[in-house]
Amino acid sequence: MGNSVSSAAITENNPPASSSSTAIKGPIENIDDVDSSHMWKSFNQHGYFLFSLDQAQSTILDDMYTAGASFFQQSEEKKSELCDPKNENLGYLDIKDTREYIKLRLSGDREQRWPSHPSDFRSRFVPACTLLQDHAWSIYTKLSTEASKHNNANDTNSPFDADVMESIKSCTSEMSSLSLIHYYVPTSMTTSSSPAPSSPPHTDTCIQRAREVCDSHTDTGILTFIVCSRVPGLEIWDSHHNVWLNVERDIIKYKEENDLALDHHHHRHIIMCIMGEKIGMFTGASADQLRPTRHRVVVDHSISRTSLLYFMDTAK
Repeated sequence: MGNSVSSAAITENNPPASSSSTAIKGPIENIDDVDSSHMWKSFNQHGYFLFSLDQAQSTILDDMYTAGASFFQQSEEKKSELCDPKNENLGYLDIKDTREYIKLRLSGDREQRWPSHPSDFRSRFVPACTLLQDHAWSIYTKLSTEASKHNNANDTNSPFDADVMESIKSCTSEMSSLSLIHYYVPTSMTTSSSPAPSSPPHTDTCIQRAREVCDSHTDTGILTFIVCSRVPGLEIWDSHHNVWLNVERDIIKYKEENDLALDHHHHRHIIMCIMGEKIGMFTGASADQLRPTRHRVVVDHSISRTSLLYFMDTAK
């Protein structure tokens, strides 16, 4: 098995490449059938919650992926028209030899520009962002109610009154965003004599060629939705066992075993919901109950990957 790292030396910055045990903890529920107590347990014990979309909802996200792919295929000059040097949180940004992304808000017309290509980018963005925004609010309200139950056995409601909840909903609707991230093959790879594989390999041999394209971190918001990719790379830090969990690799296997991947173009998306640094403040949960989810992205350096994310957040 090669050299091993002693358990005492393992940290999130010096871990095994990935866990051999599955990251799938129980069945993946359709978003419309989510059990609140199951969801709370998953967040509390594992730091994330998985749910699936139906075919119609998945198609909305597929349309967004298509628009994003068309946008990223433009020249650097055209994409850079959306760069905002005063606000790197919105618009287009290229992190050289690693990734490029476009991040926009539903209500950001005063501070952002919409892509002119493809011409239907905005009409695809709005339903995708609205869909994920509604699901995020549903999960958030259930989490805050569960937190109240665990902190006060006599209280089965949200820890915040109706006016506060309405204010939180308004604020998150205004500040939350949808982002497409394209992890591209580095220039050094594209200029080599070896052609890049035409399809993503889903075997452990990729670990030998893997590179960390997004460093270990926690998000600053309340909740983050990550639409699980066909190119496995998202990893979650399991602090209980001191190991990184290769979640998307296990999700690909799960989808195949449960017939959720009908064919290459028609499938049901599975979404991972993770917690940001504001989760305790906005649910009333203690740090022992809910804590920010540490994660990273590690991919085969010869394969490109596109991620679709929704960030539920508030103003600083």
